[in-house]
Amino acid sequence: MTQLALVATESALRDADLAIDSQTDFDLGVVTSASAGGFEFGQRELQKLWTEGPSTVSAYMSFSWFYAVNTGQISIRHKLRGPASALVTDQAGGLDAIGHSRRIVRDGTPVVIAAGVDSSLCRWGWSRSCRAGS
Repeated sequence: MTQLALVATESALRDADLAIDSQTDFDLGVVTSASAGGFEFGQRELQKLWTEGPSTVSAYMSFSWFYAVNTGQISIRHKLRGPASALVTDQAGGLDAIGHSRRIVRDGTPVVIAAGVDSSLCRWGWSRSCRAGS
């Protein structure tokens, strides 16, 4: 999911014709929302843990499920040091991210990247979404 978030951010920056280098790093913020995390990767790594043992589990497992990883990775990739938030919501998270970003802009940050991200296209994540009525 994080790779998709990074690619989508690149696309959004191109579409906005925003030259990040022309801004100071504290003038750019990031807000993402998620209802979960990287279910598919996490499920695969847990299966490896159960069947092959702990030495086969990727170090990335420690944060793959973490809902804030997308905000962090977008900030790191683009050297953004302005306000950053990770919201945990369900279904309308993208709208929540836009609303929160608007408040950050209103408070003086010129540019905020806002995104709703999630990854539930695996058995575990899909069953969670179905159970929640998503």
